[in-house]
Amino acid sequence: MPTVLTLAPNKAFVAGATSFAAWTLAEGPPTFETLKGRVTTSSGRGADRVVVRLTDQSGNVRYAIANHFGYYRFLGVETWKSYMLRVHSKKFMFSPPERTLEFVESAPNVNFISTNH
Repeated sequence: MPTVLTLAPNKAFVAGATSFAAWTLAEGPPTFETLKGRVTTSSGRGADRVVVRLTDQSGNVRYAIANHFGYYRFLGVETWKSYMLRVHSKKFMFSPPERTLEFVESAPNVNFISTNH
């Protein structure tokens, strides 16, 4: 059937179809990739020593600390799952300090910007 894919919002339209099964659009099996991003000040400089907490759907928690340039990463994160990312710092404030994401293959960086400094 002719299909129109819109990649940005991850949508597909098939004329005459009213519903899709989970496997219809060829979602692949999970893989393990690096979830990464950057924490910056409101002026765009790297926010160092910010603690980034990654929580999976089962409540398992992992931590990373942003380096001097504000970059952080989590190795071996399973794709096609939802995660909660939360940032914490004694020096910087964030609004909002957390976000939920669906981690997919080749996902973009998850960045946070401080509301002060």
